[in-house]
Amino acid sequence: MRRAYRSVPIRGEKPIASIGTRAPRPESGIQDTDQPGAGRVGSDRERGCLRDLALVAGGNGFGLLPMVPARYHTAMLDLRFVHEFDCSEETFWTHLFLDDRFNEWLYKERLGFSDWKVVERQDTERGVRRVVDVAPPVGDLPGPLKRLIGDNVRYRERDEYDAVRRHCRVEVVPGTMADKVTVRGEITCLKLGEGRCRRVFTGHVEARVFGVGSLLEKRIASELERSYEAGARFTSEYVRNNGLSP
Repeated sequence: MRRAYRSVPIRGEKPIASIGTRAPRPESGIQDTDQPGAGRVGSDRERGCLRDLALVAGGNGFGLLPMVPARYHTAMLDLRFVHEFDCSEETFWTHLFLDDRFNEWLYKERLGFSDWKVVERQDTERGVRRVVDVAPPVGDLPGPLKRLIGDNVRYRERDEYDAVRRHCRVEVVPGTMADKVTVRGEITCLKLGEGRCRRVFTGHVEARVFGVGSLLEKRIASELERSYEAGARFTSEYVRNNGLSP
């Protein structure tokens, strides 16, 4: 089975989010075949996290067995977020997504991120390459995840916008466990009519962390959905208040 995490709002209604099914990869050992060493529990923090899980599993809703087997399944969690805006495709790319000042305002002033800064940007005729250093709000985490991740969460977002194809590839590289967590996706913007467009993000999350991978995937997906939903609301507000609608 293959899991899918979707958020597809209908105009005038609340967005709908659901987790479907996903197809597991063939069973693997502790050594992950895609990333050498990715399946190992190497650090003291990860080993401590598993000890915590062994103590609390079964009574906290994690759905984990008290004894974590030496062999386990890994699979990706698919994502799809869809939002509509009262502006043109050109406005979305030029004045919203690729506007660094707008994004700094959006993430820091509206979404509560403690930091959002561009550390590298290259503008060419074919598009834009941008690397952003980000410090998101952590919020309340289950004990095992908090011990694994810590309090100071940072990541780097790598954007590659293709001006010819009008789409952007996105990769999120976490500050910790970068070899064990993969978040990749693609953003497209479709014309709906005169002065309206639909942004679509499709991607996947994979956490190759022994014992807590599925829990971490769901948390990342949940945070991404929250940011995209809140960001869409504030983006619509910004479009109206700054004369970006036709």
